[in-house]
Amino acid sequence: MKATALMALIVASGCACGVVGCGGGQRMDGAGAQDDIAQRMARAVRLAEQGDRAEDPARALAYYDQAIGEYEELAQAWNGRGVALMSLDRYLEAAESFRRAGDLWPDDPRPLYNLGLAYYNRRYFDVAREQFVEAIRRSPNHLPSLRAAIECDRVLSGGDEATLDWIERVLMSDVNPEERDDLTLFRLKVQKRLADEKRALAG
Repeated sequence: MKATALMALIVASGCACGVVGCGGGQRMDGAGAQDDIAQRMARAVRLAEQGDRAEDPARALAYYDQAIGEYEELAQAWNGRGVALMSLDRYLEAAESFRRAGDLWPDDPRPLYNLGLAYYNRRYFDVAREQFVEAIRRSPNHLPSLRAAIECDRVLSGGDEATLDWIERVLMSDVNPEERDDLTLFRLKVQKRLADEKRALAG
């Protein structure tokens, strides 16, 4: 399911990395139990993919809930559930779903990015920034998180050395001329403010 927000959402696709515990890490009581879990996982993935394709957020949410009912550790379903809930303005529940997806996807930045969007859209810019920073820690070149963290600093009239690094990373990507000009101008503002603060401390 695709949702409209102040920034484009990244919705996890139905891939093997979204199925936690499918690599033989769980202890099974015989082949029958293993087959049952595999079947539930497969049904859950199919339901989550239907949720990804659904245009109506309420319908998408129903698919994701069914998927979670089949297999509770499907990160794709939790992430998609959060997107659907956010589209329905149910931000508290959306945040909980994104956190669950983030726990199940410990190396993937997307759930934390989406969690940041949930806070950003509610104008909790400082909390949103924290989530984008955590997403960047997971994947230092995740462009949506880099752009979102920079935008938070712009809104908050902030920025530090990390912000300058984020700007450089984005500028190294394929950016359009307008974005390049905006980022370059904001970089100069951050650099000037940091230089002024350094001089004030030295004086």
